[in-house]
Amino acid sequence: MTFEAASRPAAPISMHMGTEVDASRLSDRAVSRLTSLRQRVADLHAQIPSFEQIKEQADAKAIHSSRIEQLRKPRSEGGFQLDETAPQVMAEGRRLELASAQLARLTGLYETRGERWSLSGQLARAVTDWLTQGGIPLGVVLEDVEDDDVAELLKPKETIADGIERYRLRLRELKADLHRIRSAPYPSAGAKSAMREQIAALAVAAAPNVDGAIEFGQPVQFATSRLTANIYNANSPGVIGFGETHDAVGLVAWLFRDQLVAALEREIDAAADDAAALTREQREVQEAAVLQDILAIERREVALIFVAEAQGTIIDFRPDTSPQALLGVRLVTAPRQASGSSPEHAWDVAYGRR
Repeated sequence: MTFEAASRPAAPISMHMGTEVDASRLSDRAVSRLTSLRQRVADLHAQIPSFEQIKEQADAKAIHSSRIEQLRKPRSEGGFQLDETAPQVMAEGRRLELASAQLARLTGLYETRGERWSLSGQLARAVTDWLTQGGIPLGVVLEDVEDDDVAELLKPKETIADGIERYRLRLRELKADLHRIRSAPYPSAGAKSAMREQIAALAVAAAPNVDGAIEFGQPVQFATSRLTANIYNANSPGVIGFGETHDAVGLVAWLFRDQLVAALEREIDAAADDAAALTREQREVQEAAVLQDILAIERREVALIFVAEAQGTIIDFRPDTSPQALLGVRLVTAPRQASGSSPEHAWDVAYGRR
């Protein structure tokens, strides 16, 4: 199902998540998914113990602790000088234990539920920003992506929770592959070729000019390079100074080009790891393939989370879940129309951005 900006007005989706999203951008299915995510955020926030509840228990703990101290204090100091086995002390000690346990319970809930709420809110804001702040390029429409059947998403006798964890393990593996691709070194042959071009350019730019010496008897002109420096202890902050100096590196490249190239090639060979190296083109191809696999696995993970929700079980989304996977959409280039307004124009007017 492909959809574009609707002509009829639609109520914006807003649950105190910052920027409102015009629901006319989205299919009913995508709207339902975004609403479900925002409802999760609201529900998690409502489950966090309030500051007043935590303070009440902290005050109660302090009162019982102070009461025990008063009961045990000597009479000469205004206390009751009771032994720790006295019924009053033991009863107050039990109340202190209960207040401490309740405070620990509320503090634990505040931390765990607060973290879940924060991560869910982070995802909701990311999806909202994707929809409202340039995640959808000009000339592109959204197309619904149907979920696979549950039978295809799960292995035989596998639970939904186990299936989600299996997909998340696969995502971690794919992200490790992506990191390996992005951090792979470049081949030494390419580095050497670029280095030789760099040295040649430096040598040409820094070649001494003897024309003036021949034609006018002037000194040989050596190439210079411009220097900039921050000036400290000046009356005006941020003052920058400029100067010129002879281009020593370029002169060395001009005078000892072959020796410099040979030395740098030896350094490149020493640092190279051609067995793990990837060219720029190889990086692009492999990275695109891994990103495609990541999105496909994310779609399966999200589908199972919504299946679990429909069955009454809430499983949190990962905070870095792709907006496309969560909403169940893909980006598709809009076809151009033979006449009338183009889809790109209609999209631009509807969304008010480029």
